[in-house]
Amino acid sequence: MRSAVLYSGGKDSNAALHWARRNGHEIECLLGVIPESRDSFMYHVPGTEIMDLFPEALGEKLVKVLAPQKDELRPLKKALGELPIKGVVSGAVCAELGLEHLAPFWQADPEKHLRELLSGGFEIIFSGVAAQGLDEKWLGRRLDRAALDDLLVLRNRYKINLEGEGGEYETLVLFGPTHKKRIVLDLYTKDWRRDSGRIVIQKAHLEQSSA
Repeated sequence: MRSAVLYSGGKDSNAALHWARRNGHEIECLLGVIPESRDSFMYHVPGTEIMDLFPEALGEKLVKVLAPQKDELRPLKKALGELPIKGVVSGAVCAELGLEHLAPFWQADPEKHLRELLSGGFEIIFSGVAAQGLDEKWLGRRLDRAALDDLLVLRNRYKINLEGEGGEYETLVLFGPTHKKRIVLDLYTKDWRRDSGRIVIQKAHLEQSSA
């Protein structure tokens, strides 16, 4: 099936892209949404400043969609309606456009899914946090087995969603089986406001990897 993949650079969109490739989908493009609002409830914000690196890093065409604060969904629906596709991997605007919606990890076991990502070679960092127990020190931290153990403790203590599905955290994938080149962050700052924050990337580049 010719499909588009909603792609933010985070762990879930990379997992979806990896699944689509392995299951024989013809990827028409990645759809990257850049929200106007820093506090968008619909779209992933951290890391969008390096979206122009994604096509070369992944070897896929990218269609960027700008989402104004007052009407975040309409530009995405318009972009999807103009693409020669039959399905969308992840998303919530497919039915009215006559597109098949594919969400392969919906209701998957969170801990199992995260462990599969780590064992599968995905290099993931925390790009945003907004939950009790997740402080400024988590920003830029690698999501590895030690971090997963800490998340399990926080889940038991504060009842957070282990995969960040409630907005507890956002991620950025620097390298993995989806990538042809590794994303290297040369310079970023931490934008922390009271009890939540995100990284803001000033400079990044791509490099070939032997992995």
